[in-house]
Amino acid sequence: MRIETAGTAASPAIEQATRNAPSSGAARSHATVEDRATFSSGSQTVKALVAQAMQTPAVRHDVVDAARQSIQSGTYPVDAQAIAAGIASESDI
Repeated sequence: MRIETAGTAASPAIEQATRNAPSSGAARSHATVEDRATFSSGSQTVKALVAQAMQTPAVRHDVVDAARQSIQSGTYPVDAQAIAAGIASESDI
């Protein structure tokens, strides 16, 4: 790849890279290409979080029981406007 800088105000870094770049494909064919992969501890963190999530029960009985008791005692907070807005958005009124 050749970068033409004639007539433009190219930065010194671009001009240096242009001078040092090989001018033909033949010169580049001798260069060694190497692929690298770097693994971080992020994958280990994800594995640990997945294991923790798998150990969590699908139903949290303590939360369900607390909600049930609140409903039965009449102390469960009900937001009528939020319920109406939800119904309206579901039915596209």
